[in-house]
Amino acid sequence: MSKRQRKPRPSGTNVQPLRVALADLERFGGAVSDKFAARLISGFGKSVSHKIVLSGSLAKLNGIDERAYEVYSRLIERYAVILGLVRPDTPCTDDRAQGIFDGIAAVISSRFKFAEENGGFAGSNPVTAEKNRLVACVLQGFYREYKLVPKDALNARAHIQSALYAANAGDIEPGARAAFAQLVQHARALSRPTYTVYCGKCRELVAALNDLNLRKSASYYFRMIETERDILEPIVKIQLGALTSEAEEQPALCAIRECYQVFTQEADKVLEAFRSALNQDDCPGRPPFESYDSYHADIFAKLAEPDLFPAAALEQIKAELPALHSAYRQSLSAVLLEIIDTKVSKARLDHTLYELRKSVTQSTIMAGEIAEVFRKTHEYAANRKDELDGQPGAEIIAGINETTAIKIMNIQDSKGEFYEEAMRKLVNYMADGRELLSSVFDALRAEVEAALLPVLPSVKPENILQTVEAAFEQAYEQSFTQRVGKTSAVWQSEIHKHILTFKREVLLYEMGTFDEIMNFSVSKLTTEPANTPSQEYAAALHNAHAELLEILGRNGISRIQPQPHDSFDGKEHDVLMAERTEGFAKGEIVKTFSSGYREGDTVLVRASVIAAK
Repeated sequence: MSKRQRKPRPSGTNVQPLRVALADLERFGGAVSDKFAARLISGFGKSVSHKIVLSGSLAKLNGIDERAYEVYSRLIERYAVILGLVRPDTPCTDDRAQGIFDGIAAVISSRFKFAEENGGFAGSNPVTAEKNRLVACVLQGFYREYKLVPKDALNARAHIQSALYAANAGDIEPGARAAFAQLVQHARALSRPTYTVYCGKCRELVAALNDLNLRKSASYYFRMIETERDILEPIVKIQLGALTSEAEEQPALCAIRECYQVFTQEADKVLEAFRSALNQDDCPGRPPFESYDSYHADIFAKLAEPDLFPAAALEQIKAELPALHSAYRQSLSAVLLEIIDTKVSKARLDHTLYELRKSVTQSTIMAGEIAEVFRKTHEYAANRKDELDGQPGAEIIAGINETTAIKIMNIQDSKGEFYEEAMRKLVNYMADGRELLSSVFDALRAEVEAALLPVLPSVKPENILQTVEAAFEQAYEQSFTQRVGKTSAVWQSEIHKHILTFKREVLLYEMGTFDEIMNFSVSKLTTEPANTPSQEYAAALHNAHAELLEILGRNGISRIQPQPHDSFDGKEHDVLMAERTEGFAKGEIVKTFSSGYREGDTVLVRASVIAAK
């Protein structure tokens, strides 16, 4: 991660740009989803309307009621032809026959005029018009009662947002079509109550088509057929029978006989079908689809066809979505960067590096304090060299003074090397840490961003920040904490080993050899007479030793100083030799050559002892 210059910012994460981007996407998704839903609803409505009409076509009377009008209208047309054949210039020779013929012509003329006055020649079939009005009324009821899969019920936006918002700019069309397919699937689930309404409307339509009280036109023409047959039958069978000798001379009489023969055949068929339909106990108007599955499979197979996809919506998506999607992504990335800066940054690794540097510095300061004690001891002997040279034990004092000079030099040189090596490690750690944080933060941001992109559009505006932070915290705990914690542990282990080696091999080594000096060389000086320069030098060494122990104690290092008759412990003691000594049991410590040291529960240096055997 490149180093960003931090600027003062108001408290809290600014999610307003993200909310604006999501609002823009919401408005866009609403416009697109409305087009999707409109196309879906339109196709759904057409399919349902077709099925309701198809159900009505199975009604008992629906297939024959229009034929009643056709039979009746053809009869009236034949009446017109018969009246055209009646000519006054060819009267009958028999007055009685003439009277019968005139009576038949008058009846046919009156029936023709009745048909004209009551709509017998309406042009278009009035039965068909009446049926269409009934079907339209039923369909309107269907739309009114169910409102034809309302847009709110479709919840189109929720179904297209995940497909559209997560789509890449170059992959919009498959995402849009997938969204439309989701809408179709959702509408299929919502269509189950539609099927119930549809079945009810089908039954309602069938009942209306079969009800002659409602179907006044159909009822009228059936009655007219029966009436006309009742009128023509006595004319042909009785009156025409009395005019057999005159039939050949009057064309109208032939036309009447032919009209009766054709009409009675048509009338018998249509009236028989009519009576059969009325006598049926089982209503054939049951909806033609026995199950919901077969019903919706047919409708939605048509809705899912590619050519039903709204092309205008697709063009709008291709034109507007890439920019909106880019703004959404950028605003989400900005929010995540702000959260990373605020909540993560480099605080944890910085704290680790600070603590490690602090430990190195403390060890360096301790080494300087120890070297200073040895320096003061050496300076004391150098300043009083002439006085001490003439004293008993002058050779011991000279040896001690030479040893302290070597200790000072060794500690100073080792301290510089220790500090330089530790700082080099810490500088490398810092560079590695920046690289680690860069890779972790980039991966963390990409991971959270990918997870949130399809989710946030359905989140309420007031919950956006909470959702983003929750997703970030989850990813942070899973990836960042684990990787950074492991790195911190490695750093701590390496620096701890470096410090421990310096303490053991330099500081505590010098303390151990000084302990031997105190136990053997200085103890010889204490046998000299009191208040002599040798005794005073021995006292200065005791003070220096106490000061060294106090320095170690301040830095958490305590002394291991076994006493005679203490039991040997291999964890804390190192046997230089074993000897039989009177008054000591086997395994008891006889004498200590040099002290050991521990830091907390860790033994840094074991005490060197002589043990009894």
